[in-house]
Amino acid sequence: MFRFPASVFNERIGVFVDSFYDEMRRLYDAQGWTWQEPVHAPGKWQHPDFDVRIARRFGDRAARTLEWKAHNLPGVAAVSAAGRVTVRNEQRFRIDVPRSYPSNLGAIVVRCMLALYHPRIGPSGRGAACLYVNGEVDRVLLSIVRQVLLDPDYVQPPSLFRGQDRGTNLEAMNWYETGPQRIHARLLDLWAEAHGARRFVAPGKKHRGVTVGGQ
Repeated sequence: MFRFPASVFNERIGVFVDSFYDEMRRLYDAQGWTWQEPVHAPGKWQHPDFDVRIARRFGDRAARTLEWKAHNLPGVAAVSAAGRVTVRNEQRFRIDVPRSYPSNLGAIVVRCMLALYHPRIGPSGRGAACLYVNGEVDRVLLSIVRQVLLDPDYVQPPSLFRGQDRGTNLEAMNWYETGPQRIHARLLDLWAEAHGARRFVAPGKKHRGVTVGGQ
């Protein structure tokens, strides 16, 4: 199987990590939130809300594992038997990239490092996540954001998407299906509140030509 030289491989990874930040900047601008450009050092991007670093490398120094941290992104950490929801704003994921990248995008593995109560992450809330990821590294990182926010278009509950399975945490899926749009909307509003806004701009509305919250 053809493999890019490590330098080209790493440059490609870097280009698409930068693309992720560009996409988030556009979303922040559309919401009217303050945006700061990430500080970039070799193998590391630091930002008030999102950090990315190369945590492991292959023997030839090509990037092997990316560690992604979010500091102001609300996700559901737990739901009690009485229905009390615990939200945590810090998230951490690892993305294992195959050395054959980008010719084998389907082999990218996403791992949740801090427990999330999520229909497509196992009952422990940690470890390998059965998440919908679509495309290059920037698409993977953006997909993680939308999965943490429990976007129905990404979680794809069977009640809304005929033929979809019930995920890897049946209890979480049963809870989620009581109101996928409502749960997602609440997390979006909490995200907005973390940035000094009252509410998130409604999905599908456009601001400066950017569609916010929609596909």
